[in-house]
Amino acid sequence: MRSLVPLFCSLLSASLVSAAPTAYVALCCATPATISVLDPSTGLAVAQFPSAVGAAAMAPAPDYRAIYVLTQQYNGVPGEPWGLQPGGVNSVVILDLPGGSPSAVIPLTAMPFAIAFSPDGSIAYVIAVDSSFGSHLILIDTQSRRVVRDKAYPSSKFGPGVQIVPSADGSQIYLQIYAGEAIWKIDAQTLAITQSLTCSPYCQGLALVENDTTLLTVEGAATVDYLDAASLQPTGQIPWPLPPGVYAGWVIPVSPDGSTAYFGSNVLSAPSGSVAALDIASGLFSPVLTGMGIDYTAAISPDGAWLATDSFPATLGVLGLQPMAAQAENVATLSQIGAAFFLPHGDRLFVLNQESSYLARIDVASGSVTGRIPVGSAPIAIAAESAHHRLFVANQASNTLSVINTTSSKTIVNYNLLSTGWSAHAVAAAGAHIFIASRETLQMLDLTSGVVQQLYVPNAGLYPLYRGLAASPDGQSLYFAFTTQTRQGAASGVLAGLDVYDTHAGALAAQIAIPEPQQIAFSPDSSLAYVGSLNAGSMQLAVIDTHSRTVISTIPIPQVQQVASLAISPDGRTLHVLDALGAAVTAVDLASGSTGAGTSVPANPTSLAVSPDGALVYVTHSRNPQLTVINTATGSVTGTIGVGTGSNAVVFVAAP
Repeated sequence: MRSLVPLFCSLLSASLVSAAPTAYVALCCATPATISVLDPSTGLAVAQFPSAVGAAAMAPAPDYRAIYVLTQQYNGVPGEPWGLQPGGVNSVVILDLPGGSPSAVIPLTAMPFAIAFSPDGSIAYVIAVDSSFGSHLILIDTQSRRVVRDKAYPSSKFGPGVQIVPSADGSQIYLQIYAGEAIWKIDAQTLAITQSLTCSPYCQGLALVENDTTLLTVEGAATVDYLDAASLQPTGQIPWPLPPGVYAGWVIPVSPDGSTAYFGSNVLSAPSGSVAALDIASGLFSPVLTGMGIDYTAAISPDGAWLATDSFPATLGVLGLQPMAAQAENVATLSQIGAAFFLPHGDRLFVLNQESSYLARIDVASGSVTGRIPVGSAPIAIAAESAHHRLFVANQASNTLSVINTTSSKTIVNYNLLSTGWSAHAVAAAGAHIFIASRETLQMLDLTSGVVQQLYVPNAGLYPLYRGLAASPDGQSLYFAFTTQTRQGAASGVLAGLDVYDTHAGALAAQIAIPEPQQIAFSPDSSLAYVGSLNAGSMQLAVIDTHSRTVISTIPIPQVQQVASLAISPDGRTLHVLDALGAAVTAVDLASGSTGAGTSVPANPTSLAVSPDGALVYVTHSRNPQLTVINTATGSVTGTIGVGTGSNAVVFVAAP
């Protein structure tokens, strides 16, 4: 139980919400400043892009399409002996993602220190101080990217350590002002101060918890205080769990489920630092972790797996939280950390590079390569299996199948394939079985036993066409395109079409005649399959009912010359067709059968994938080092991502 005792100070802070396997860190005082992208599992900076000089703080927009970076004219509060920053200006720099390129610079008349957003993302709140130490609450419209209001509070001073937290309903703004002197409650409409609590001697850290009814703060590095968010009156107080006399960090991160808050000491009086976890409901602390502290920066990933903090002036510590680790998992040595957050993107993009034999991991939000995973020699095809977060890569030259864990981004095992005299060119995952197609053979790997066997089907001389292999989303069927014409001429039986393999029965279930089949894609519910088919010199899509295993209709796509890849939108309404010879992507409305004009892409395209929200299409190219990004709403190319020459396959996988 929390004891009800008087308290003098309190404060509030919302945790830096976020999520994903990459963390963004602003380096506040580097010249030029940068934003580093970290892999928390290793602590390594895997990418970075330039920011503006003096990037003191930053935060992602609620839609995670941009980063708002605060830049300062001075390296500290005006009038204090920290001095001017070379080329420093007071502004908000908006970096659009992917890419990190400045898309807007909003000049400010005062020096900014903290930023937060309204719950609907329409307003950015910026706290700043002018040369006379006058305080300002600046409102920026995120649509027009203009300052719409500048409210001055001349009687107080904002500066380092200021915390700003809007309530979930957007009606209130809570502020901890400079040096923890007070906590303010401000009406979000009028910007008038409606409640004020003077801290004695100071408050540190700010968190809004228990469904926005309670504020947490640290009073004088002696107690953790609970305040009523409506009145700012105390409701409870518990002893400070860390060594007495140690300064508390200015940030109190909270777990995504709101159950746990993390408190830390900063490095001013405790160079080694320390962190403790508080169960908010019970008021009980976990054992204290030493060797890692909290100063001005802390962020928790949305899955609650990672805590990143600025343990030291030039070190970002990363701590595992499920369960809380006994020591920091790793540290990243950086220069003058200004802010950090995790950027959620829900899914990750992997691109296979045949020439360099690696799998490139792409951070979709930043549009950058965040890692390269070695695979076998001359990888040619890739398949995803989401249930266990695995990717399967067929390697031609080494005649192996690499299995990659997408959570750790590491190769788990390499299986040797059978020597058939033909190189693999396609792979598909169906439950516990992985299928690998080569020119005239089909192999199956049983993941349970690790045994690879060759499958024998009718029509000797089976020849699956280029990447003509796909597993239904429900894992019950495997479809692969074949033709026997090149080997058997006018042999009897089905000369071209699809073999349907029942993965549960472990046997061929049907053959469907289709003229010169090429690529295959399934609807999200597995009820329909779409097959690129060249019929009498004109390209079409054969639509197959997977229950009856019959062709029920065709959709003409005469503008397409050769189907290199098919990808269906998550809602099942649009099929994107990649034309290898015409170097274009065509969108097919599956309800009406109508097609768009097509989007031109660089020559030699090899594969495409659709983002989980259906908004973007990514295209690889065998002779071009760039991954092409297409906006599906406009049908235009919106950007590129450098992935290396020789990229021939791309796939999305869900983040764990």
